[in-house]
Amino acid sequence: MCGICGIIRWDGEPVNPETIRRMADAMVHRGPDGEGLFIWPSLDVGARAANGKEASSAAPTPRATSVSPSASSVSIGLGNRRLAVIDPAGGQQPVTNETGTVTVVYNGEIYNYRELRDALEGAGHAFKSRSDTEVIVHQYEQDGWQCVQRFRGMFAFALWDEANNILLLARDRLGVKPLYYTVQGERLIFASELWSLLRGLGRLPALDPVALAQLFLLQYVPSPNTVFPNIFKLPPGTVAIVRNGRVDLVPYWRPGELSAESGAGVAERAPSSEAELARELRDRLDDSVASHLVSDVPLGALLSGGLDSSMIVASMRSRLDQPVHTFAVGFEGMAGEGELEYARTAAAALKTVHRELVVTEQRFADALPQAVAALDEPVLDPALVPTLLVSRLARREVTVVLTGEGGDELFGGYRRYRLQRWNRLMALVPGALRSLILARAPSWRHRQALGAYWEAGRAGRHLGWAATASPSLVRRLWEEPGVVDDAARSLCDGFERLLAERRSDRGRPSSKDGGEEEIGAMMELDMRTWLPDDLLVKVDRMAMAVSLEARVPYLDHHLIDWVSALPARMKVRGGTGKYLLRLAASERLPASTVRRPKQGFEPPLARWFRGPMGRRAQEQINGSAAARLRLWNGRTIDQWFNAHQRGEDDYSLLLWGIWLFALWYDQVVAFGRTLNGET
Repeated sequence: MCGICGIIRWDGEPVNPETIRRMADAMVHRGPDGEGLFIWPSLDVGARAANGKEASSAAPTPRATSVSPSASSVSIGLGNRRLAVIDPAGGQQPVTNETGTVTVVYNGEIYNYRELRDALEGAGHAFKSRSDTEVIVHQYEQDGWQCVQRFRGMFAFALWDEANNILLLARDRLGVKPLYYTVQGERLIFASELWSLLRGLGRLPALDPVALAQLFLLQYVPSPNTVFPNIFKLPPGTVAIVRNGRVDLVPYWRPGELSAESGAGVAERAPSSEAELARELRDRLDDSVASHLVSDVPLGALLSGGLDSSMIVASMRSRLDQPVHTFAVGFEGMAGEGELEYARTAAAALKTVHRELVVTEQRFADALPQAVAALDEPVLDPALVPTLLVSRLARREVTVVLTGEGGDELFGGYRRYRLQRWNRLMALVPGALRSLILARAPSWRHRQALGAYWEAGRAGRHLGWAATASPSLVRRLWEEPGVVDDAARSLCDGFERLLAERRSDRGRPSSKDGGEEEIGAMMELDMRTWLPDDLLVKVDRMAMAVSLEARVPYLDHHLIDWVSALPARMKVRGGTGKYLLRLAASERLPASTVRRPKQGFEPPLARWFRGPMGRRAQEQINGSAAARLRLWNGRTIDQWFNAHQRGEDDYSLLLWGIWLFALWYDQVVAFGRTLNGET
């Protein structure tokens, strides 16, 4: 696991190595074990350092340019920070081919690198190390940019092909590993984290107001956008080919597209029983977990005691010769201390070496500054802090952990999937009665959940279910509420585009499908938005803050291809989610774990915000740079705090998001001052 960064220029100016070093140093937490630097063409370092033009403040331009520079006018710099997991002694980066004409920096793990290496050696390629990084170089020599199709794993890499004057940027299929880029003038800057990219840019852009409103609607900004205009996330399952001053984005995979090697024929094959399907699911999950155990350093698992993480640990146990090390956190004052009671039950049944931590209000508050510091891209998920704390706990004993992320999106774990079965019935409720029902709802959350049934169109319904808060509520935060309307419209347009892609593959939904198409569409939307832009960001940043590598076996594309071909009724059946996964788990886990309902990994914010934490949050919000710059309506925030503390309604999730953003933006303002000092 690593952090990567770089700059390519096509204006005849050389890349300043000191800029690349500053970019890499911003990610030392991602790679404390080593650093690497590559500059092409190779000029005198002192002369380049004196030049120092990469950090200039060029005006934004579109992502693709029309210039056609010659090879001699191109210069490039690549940087890397390394967390040594595979081949710690020999896997230093950057890595080149035999002739030095192909160079790569890389973040992630290629789990099938040994099989690929054997085939490449058979084809005549010579290797200098045992690392998976070197496989990328030689596979590119074989297949060009389509090498990504052969990789099984999580990855983001940058590859410079000197002979063909090509920079290739690539991101794994699900977006487990991050990669940002921007085109400014006649240069492209990229990095694993925004803090690194902004150091290369040399200035702090203003916030994008529409993206900011989307953040408060969803807890995240959907790809490819970020909170900064003209700075983009490379979408999951996409490569960017940079040549002759032009950036071409080429998608190579998305959920539901069955690959020939892992998914074809699943839909046509009809197993004789559900038991056979459950057995095959266990086998496929075991195969994924086995591939994720490749490591030259100690590994363990995060265990919540829920179905997803418990199945991962059960599979690990069957593959390892020693007990699995598991780690869990819970919350003081919650029934069963949150998830700890379930985690203990699962750990005892699976005979793990179990470690746990009880999160108190004070411990949460003490960890918050480190969580904010690690959050280059604002994500307002309250599970950030407990994720950081369980990562700290695990890092004391291991360098790699397996986690259960993706199980809910893949198998239908969220309650909103099960509630889709009422869509047709709720549509029959007349308009006048709808208004009465909404008026009598006990809280704004109930109003939002009920109102989602009556939103126009699939995209509107999805926004109603997935939003942290409805546009009508978020509008109250803005002095100019039209921005929120623009943000909601943009979100629905994006959902519609994704739904159109699905419909072009699957055909129009049938009137006899019992809502299966609606459920399948919602699961796929979550896998393409909520999963990569919230959940995986949360896990990546919090784990990397303590130099811990987190792996996600449910997001193996072979497994996803197979599960995606199954009908939705095998995932959500009536009021039961994860139907097939529960069948598969019944032979491996205690009945209490198999039957356990979905429980969010969230702290007791409602209670905490009625005590000292709420007062502290209100003070910090009112004293923040965001408040001074009037990014929001302070009167509304005070009203929500007062109503929450009087117990009139639960505004804790909204207030948490405002507090987290205020702390993040204070950090951004301070970072901007640092940039001004550097330039």
